[in-house]
Amino acid sequence: MAERAFALALAAFSDVRHAVEDQTAEGGRAGSRITGTGVCTGEFLGVPPTGRRVSMSGIAIHRVQDGRIVEHWAQIDALGLLQRLGVVSTPGTASVSTSMSQP
Repeated sequence: MAERAFALALAAFSDVRHAVEDQTAEGGRAGSRITGTGVCTGEFLGVPPTGRRVSMSGIAIHRVQDGRIVEHWAQIDALGLLQRLGVVSTPGTASVSTSMSQP
């Protein structure tokens, strides 16, 4: 699942960067607070290219066993990303209208 999400993002965004903002580990788990940035130059989940530089924050937690990641959980700010792309309006602002294809 994570591989598919990365493939979709890399196809839709150019100049992709990931920054680890904070990281901690205890026992067999490690947590990372990350920020990803890129320019929307391709279609993303039915949203046409916007040309906007956007960022998205997230948190990833990994369970490590014998020096390998054996489980992965992640939480991302998808709503914030869609707001920055201009697809979803921010509360208190005018509605955004865009054409999106339905699956």
